[in-house]
Amino acid sequence: MRTDIVDLYTSERSDLVSLAALVLGRRDQAEDVVQACFERYGATERDDVRDPVRYLRRMVVNECRRVGRRSAREEPRFRIPAGVAVDSRIVELADTIAALSPRRRMAIVLRYHCDLPVHEIASLMGTRPSTVSSLIHRALHDLRKALA
Repeated sequence: MRTDIVDLYTSERSDLVSLAALVLGRRDQAEDVVQACFERYGATERDDVRDPVRYLRRMVVNECRRVGRRSAREEPRFRIPAGVAVDSRIVELADTIAALSPRRRMAIVLRYHCDLPVHEIASLMGTRPSTVSSLIHRALHDLRKALA
């Protein structure tokens, strides 16, 4: 395996798994998604890719969309391991985020977890910046209403 891919995997895997877990609501699926993306990325020469991190992020977002379409909604989406003490407000927030529509959840995660600008989120989601702004606005409204 090429050392540049190993370095990329070492430095970016955790952030990409975190992104996928927030979008999908399941860490086990997130790890599978990221692993599959790195395998596909490493399978061919990517000399034409100027920004490998951005390219992988897009791969992960697209794969999350594909997985999200195929998997049925399960309750609860976020599972806290047995014996782990977690503030109930965090669990409530996680459940509320999980209840958002997939597009709104993805927009919120990309904006506030990945700290991406609206135009980059629009590019990743394959939509217009105004649509992303609307998704974020409506998701925040839904979150405020649910957590009030």
